[in-house]
Amino acid sequence: MLIDDNVIYFMEIQRRVCNEETMNSFSEVEKFKGLVFTLDNECEIDKWVSLLAHESRFVKGILQKIVGKCPGAAMTYKHSPAKNEPVACYSALLNALSKVGVTF
Repeated sequence: MLIDDNVIYFMEIQRRVCNEETMNSFSEVEKFKGLVFTLDNECEIDKWVSLLAHESRFVKGILQKIVGKCPGAAMTYKHSPAKNEPVACYSALLNALSKVGVTF
């Protein structure tokens, strides 16, 4: 996403780890988080995405454990839908943008 000449990236890869023992205890809708980030140097996008793909396996998709390795600013955000949203997950988008300094 491009806002005021700033490129903002979103990644949706975090999932809870489940096994047969805990499968029945999970809620119907699996909770997950997204990652929003900006880069100090846009040329580093390939290197950063490659690192994310590699490292996320070792932290079982819990991106909060690797946000500090981002060559820019990175934060995780929840997908908690608010009641009476005009568009599904609109508040989650605004929350994610605010985490990288974009407010409306």
